[in-house]
Amino acid sequence: MKKRGHATKRFFWSGLVIAILLLSGLLKPVQEFWWGVTSGVQSWFWQTGSYVQWWWHTPQLLAERNALQAEKYTWLANQAQVLSLEKDKIILENALKFLATKKFNYLGARIIAKDKFNERLVIVDRGQNNGAEKGQAFINEQGVILGKVVEVGPDRSSVLLLGDPKSQLAVAIQDGSTIGLVEGRLGGGLVMNYLPLAAEIKLNQLVYTSGLEPKIPAGLVVGQITAVRKEVGDLFQEAGIQSPVNAQESSQGWLIQ
Repeated sequence: MKKRGHATKRFFWSGLVIAILLLSGLLKPVQEFWWGVTSGVQSWFWQTGSYVQWWWHTPQLLAERNALQAEKYTWLANQAQVLSLEKDKIILENALKFLATKKFNYLGARIIAKDKFNERLVIVDRGQNNGAEKGQAFINEQGVILGKVVEVGPDRSSVLLLGDPKSQLAVAIQDGSTIGLVEGRLGGGLVMNYLPLAAEIKLNQLVYTSGLEPKIPAGLVVGQITAVRKEVGDLFQEAGIQSPVNAQESSQGWLIQ
């Protein structure tokens, strides 16, 4: 019992002395020395622990990230599909409204490819077996003519869009009193040629198909006049035409039969 009491007293007085030294600052040099010696070891343990923790959790984090990315891509794909279906529905509704006002027959066709040498030559999924013929008009759901069929196969046809330099289309201006020929230009623009010099051509007048081509009915929208060129010495005047749509962005249309 006496030994245990002596040990307790020694522990008490030792702790008291150390506390007094700490409070007085006398042990500060010793503390700084100790921290300097052990700081490198502590840093090594901290970095090693962080690395082990990172190594341990990385597979789980990667798996969670991949799962989230997969969910995101699935959601985006579903949204794109929904938007595509909604767009197709609107296009079809507009087409039915327009076609219901006309007396000609029509055949729905989707653009499935573009010529690798000419982006204004597109391939549609309708051919001779479906009733497609060379020279037919290819229109969108609003009755705007996009191009003409130039080649027909059993199940597919080639359509040359109006903006192609090789494209030609018989047209008339608004009231039908002035006719001409719309041709494509490099860069995709449209020009109406062979307009009589005496004809009064005005900006913003609408241009329609004239009906002079056997397989293209009159009244299909071509575009609007945006410029008129008439110079002394010319035999004809010409007009720049702006189509209300970009035919190269279309994905489907209708062949007029």
